[in-house]
Amino acid sequence: MFGYENGTSGIKNFRLNDFLSMEPLIIPPKDKVAEFQKIIDTINAQMQTTGLESSKLVETRDSLLPRLMSGEIEVRL
Repeated sequence: MFGYENGTSGIKNFRLNDFLSMEPLIIPPKDKVAEFQKIIDTINAQMQTTGLESSKLVETRDSLLPRLMSGEIEVRL
């Protein structure tokens, strides 16, 4: 990829036309793209659910910890 960069001002520009003319580009069939998209959608949904659960756990921890430290709440073993 570095071979397709140019620029002398410190800002690199990617030479897209050179890249496309020199490198093979494989375009997958639509059914494979759709299959991949379903997998990605599932992963994204799981990440969103996990993120929400994590936020709720942080809120619970933040509300309980001061009460535990002050002795307002006791933990019995």
